[in-house]
Parts: sequence; C-alpha cells; structure tokens
Amino acid sequence: MIPSRDNELLWSNLKQIFDLESVIQYDIKKHDDNSITVNITSSPSIVIKLDKARNKVQVMSTAGGEFKVFEYDVRQLEMVVSKGIPSEESMKDIVNDAKKRLEQLIYEFVYSLASPAPDTRNEFSYYCEILSKYDRFVKVVEQIYEDRHKGFDRGHKILMNYR
Repeated sequence: MIPSRDNELLWSNLKQIFDLESVIQYDIKKHDDNSITVNITSSPSIVIKLDKARNKVQVMSTAGGEFKVFEYDVRQLEMVVSKGIPSEESMKDIVNDAKKRLEQLIYEFVYSLASPAPDTRNEFSYYCEILSKYDRFVKVVEQIYEDRHKGFDRGHKILMNYR
C-alpha cells in the first residue's frame, strides 16, 4: 500500500490489527529506509518495515496495550496499465473476464467431485457438505450447469448436422 493514495485502506487494516478504538487524528509518513510510521495522537506509533531481501513486511507497535509484531509476505499484484480512469465498458470487460475465470474454477471443482482420488474422498465430502449449505453457491453452480449444458448441446447439434 502506498501512503497518501491508500491511507484509508491502510489505516482501516491497522485499526483492526491493533484493535484500536476511534482515533481522531493520525499521520502516515514514508521514510527513505523503506519504512512507514503511523503516528496516532492517542496511541503509540505503528512502524511498518519492508524487508526486500526476504519479501516480507513487518508491522509492529505497542498500540492496543502490548508489543505486537506481525509479519506478512509481499506479493506483486498484477499490474493494469491504462490511460486515465477506465471506462465503464472496459470495467465491464474486466468484471466479465473475472466472472468467467471464477466460473471455470467452480466448474473444474464440481467436475472433480465426480471422481475424487481415493486419498481425497474425505476432503471432497467435507467440501460438499459445507458448500451445499450455501444457497448462493448452489445457485451459481446450477447456472453454470445450465449455461454449459445448453452450450454443449447446441454445439453438439451443429457438429452432427455437418456429418
């Protein structure tokens, strides 16, 4: 997270991590040594250090009453390059692409439930038990089935007409 543009997101995460009550004023400063200090008027400071060699970030403070250190992995996110603010149309494309990828993952998962490896049957039973209770997930699975089944059926008929 970059101080300035992402201050609110960073701040909300820090509030949750250190269980901070309402804070009236805070200031986020980035330093040359790849560290960030969050100064809080009513609590001790929070220090965030980037360890590039290990790809880790350490977050530490005595905020919340006791010294705590949290360590997180650093992951590089996929970069999207665009000119200005993305148009509504390009955002729809991004959302539709993400939806298709998720549907594919769900399809592959549900397909694999049909013939699990012997050593994973208990794990698959567990997933079936849990996921079958979520109406929203079940509705998505039903929609994927309907869409793919109908599409396959149409494609099958077209192929058979060319025989």
